[in-house]
Amino acid sequence: MGIFPSTIALFSTTRLWLKGDLDQPLWPHFHQTFKREFMRVNGLGWIYLAVGLFIALNIYLVSQLQGFFSLLCMFALLLSLVMYLFSFLYFFSYYVHFRQSFRGYLIQPFIIMLISFKQNLMIGIGLSIVGYLLYNLPGLIPFAVGVMPAFWIMKVSLNRFKHLYWHQPEVEGGVSK
Repeated sequence: MGIFPSTIALFSTTRLWLKGDLDQPLWPHFHQTFKREFMRVNGLGWIYLAVGLFIALNIYLVSQLQGFFSLLCMFALLLSLVMYLFSFLYFFSYYVHFRQSFRGYLIQPFIIMLISFKQNLMIGIGLSIVGYLLYNLPGLIPFAVGVMPAFWIMKVSLNRFKHLYWHQPEVEGGVSK
């Protein structure tokens, strides 16, 4: 039950770093964000996870079929899986940057993913490089497996959010209330 709140707290911390607030103590900010956002982000996270499981189940079922139609369905499902994954990645950075309704947190990351091809490519390349580094230097895994990807995703997302500002106030100092 703590994976989604801790990920939000991690992204909130990396957002502070990228905004230049390096003097704030890490643990109190992380713990405060974790506790404050526990219920809301768990609800959102489990909805996202259910959608991902639904797509994975459909991929499994279509993989059992044969023929041209099943090939088309598999292509469409794999495309939707990639779109889902990038939307899920944008969800965390979007959540800590904007105040939004429950429904907005589900829809807006998907819209950002659709209109941000260059940023999607940058995130994909960056995460591939991080994965390559962690694969070749496994000693970094305990220290960097969460921070490096979160930092990269948040950095790319913040640059994108500057261009997509929808006249919603930024959340100063972290996550929305």
